[in-house]
Amino acid sequence: MSMVTELRAAYDAAERNVDKQISALRSYERANDDLMKQITDALEGSTQNFSMNMTRQLSQTKQQIQSTIQLLDGAKRNLDKAKML
Repeated sequence: MSMVTELRAAYDAAERNVDKQISALRSYERANDDLMKQITDALEGSTQNFSMNMTRQLSQTKQQIQSTIQLLDGAKRNLDKAKML
């Protein structure tokens, strides 16, 4: 295998890995959303610190997941650019 072919294979493998990670994070995000809805429905109207903290933590988790997905999307774009060189 030539070095160029090896590099292209490495870029392709890295890109597939990023896609898998994004897919797993989106799946986790959906599960987190479902959990947040269940908790919100169950604790509707509650003013207890526990329920407010739980909802806040799940919301922060969602934001972190979205940030991570954005970073991975950026990494994928950079891989695409590097492949074109």
